[in-house]
Amino acid sequence: MSGLKRVAVVLACAVALFAFGGSFAPGEVQKRAIVIGLGLDFDKDTDGGVFVMTAEIVSPGNGGEQVGVFSKVITATGHSVGEAIFRISERTGKEPSLGQCGVLVLGRSLFGSRNFSDVVDYFAYSDSFKETAVICCAENANELFGSEDVLNKSVSLALVATLRETYKDVALPSDTLLEYARSQRELTKTGFLNFVKFVATDNSDPQAPDKENGCFIYDRIAVFRSNEFVAEVGGNEMRGFALLNENVSGDTMSFTHDGKTYALRVNSKKVGKSYVDGGIRLEVKLQVKLAHADSADVGGSFAEKSDEQIPEEMLVALKNVVTQYIEVFLAKQVDDNFDITDFHELLRQKQGTSQELCAMPMSAFPVALTVSVKEN
Repeated sequence: MSGLKRVAVVLACAVALFAFGGSFAPGEVQKRAIVIGLGLDFDKDTDGGVFVMTAEIVSPGNGGEQVGVFSKVITATGHSVGEAIFRISERTGKEPSLGQCGVLVLGRSLFGSRNFSDVVDYFAYSDSFKETAVICCAENANELFGSEDVLNKSVSLALVATLRETYKDVALPSDTLLEYARSQRELTKTGFLNFVKFVATDNSDPQAPDKENGCFIYDRIAVFRSNEFVAEVGGNEMRGFALLNENVSGDTMSFTHDGKTYALRVNSKKVGKSYVDGGIRLEVKLQVKLAHADSADVGGSFAEKSDEQIPEEMLVALKNVVTQYIEVFLAKQVDDNFDITDFHELLRQKQGTSQELCAMPMSAFPVALTVSVKEN
């Protein structure tokens, strides 16, 4: 059972318990406010600086309401994360339960203005917060929770579906809290978070006319070192990084041949990385198929159901584009001096850990890149 389904089942059980609470568990379930998503911003201009916490809550006190459809968004402030959570309980009159929180969103006012190790440590060492919760970032976490997904009225469940379930085959997988916390402590102390963006549509929901309706996407990442913002990676740089990640099935690119436009989809890949003769050797092998737009699946299922072969010149064109994307990303790593491709780890495996290795700049890693493309 997926994480998303587990959350939905637990929430359904909580509401069911409340419905029969008068007979079976009076007072216990009703006192809980089940938090399914948290957002954190930082207001540096108020009272010396305060956290602005936004919590999406499903309370068993809602009675006959449907789980996920009638979730509530509560905002509170505090000088610490713990104080902000306490203020949430003051406003709801219920004790916040963090055990089913599936996503933690950090706003730019927080991650772009200060070291947020205190935030990561608070949740990572919490007995109640799930270390498997997805962590991501956004321009403004509070505003993100004020929007509404066209397919899922719960922002938190929509974000979990986007970051962990729906997009795992076509975009960068999202780190859990535990994985991100480890990245900020090991070797180069560097990692990244997916940057979530809400894209509004013309659709409207008569039950929530005050909320913008749209969908959540992520097409860029934010890089951090020791929980301090380093760089933002997007556009072709992001596509280059995705091409180096074997967990991502690939990208779809369009080319024109004999007056017709074709879409080629990368549906499988192999990425080889090694440290040889003082440099990094990168080998990227892609397999592609003609794609069509009427498939509902991902990860190679966009394949054209025909025997038509891809012209060689289109494969060459794709190889050139892929090489360009990867080179642009590698240049970004050198320019902003961060390593999210494990180049330092390759050298550590040969020479062991040392202070010199941890401090080695990316310019010290010359890269020999080889890209090959063939039809699957």
